[in-house]
Amino acid sequence: MNAPECWFDTFRKAKSWLLKSGRHILVLGDNVDFFYIVKKVSIDTVERVCYEIGKFSATFVCVGYEYVKRGRDEYSAGEVIYNPYCTSHPTYKIAGEGICTLSVNGNRMKANVGQNITIDTELMEAYREDGVLQNTEVSGDFEGLYLKQGENMIEISEGFLLKVIPNWRCV
Repeated sequence: MNAPECWFDTFRKAKSWLLKSGRHILVLGDNVDFFYIVKKVSIDTVERVCYEIGKFSATFVCVGYEYVKRGRDEYSAGEVIYNPYCTSHPTYKIAGEGICTLSVNGNRMKANVGQNITIDTELMEAYREDGVLQNTEVSGDFEGLYLKQGENMIEISEGFLLKVIPNWRCV
């Protein structure tokens, strides 16, 4: 393949990657410990500079927070009780069997756990690891499970295992 076709092929691949559906993240090269959640991408000013060279610009519309990369990892409840950032919308992963109560700062959510359940406070949904929705198996307020800035208290019923993805973020 000669160079002119390479540019068009590269541009098609870039468009496909930038415009694909799903959740995108943007990491800036001078701030690699943080990322942005992209809401929309548009490609502007596609220009063929000469026969073998082209350029384009992409515009990213992002959520108004920058997220901490390590905030996407799983932690024990004790490791995330102090939130040094803005209020975060964590994901709680519970393993066990039966009726479970998750309490965050005195706010309770009950869940009927059949092996596992994930409570995603950002999406305000509950689901199993296999993706099956479990919203009818929980009762309580998703917003009550947010991690406020500073000290938090997280408790779970005895006999259940809890992992937390804190989704730490700052302005």
